[in-house]
Amino acid sequence: MGERGEDLPVRNLPKVETVEQARKVLFGMDEEQEITAESEDEWRVSIKKHSDQEYSASFAEQETGIISLYDASYILLEHGDHDLYLR
Repeated sequence: MGERGEDLPVRNLPKVETVEQARKVLFGMDEEQEITAESEDEWRVSIKKHSDQEYSASFAEQETGIISLYDASYILLEHGDHDLYLR
C-alpha cells in the first residue's frame, strides 16, 4: 500500500481569512500532505507538512526550508484568497 497522501484525492479548500483558520487547516493536515495556492491557473505557493510544528513552503523563485507552524500560517493567510488545494 502506498503512503496515505498518495491515496487522497485533491480537495478544494475554502478561502483562509484569519490566522486561526490557517493554523487549523495546517494542523489538520496529515504529514507529507501539501496545500497549493493558485490564482487563475497560476501556481503561487505550496506548503508541505513535515510534522505538527515543521513545514516548508515553495514559491516560484525559492524554497524556504523548514519553517514553523507560525510562519506557515502567515504564508497561508497571505495567499488564502487564492484557490487552495489539499493534495
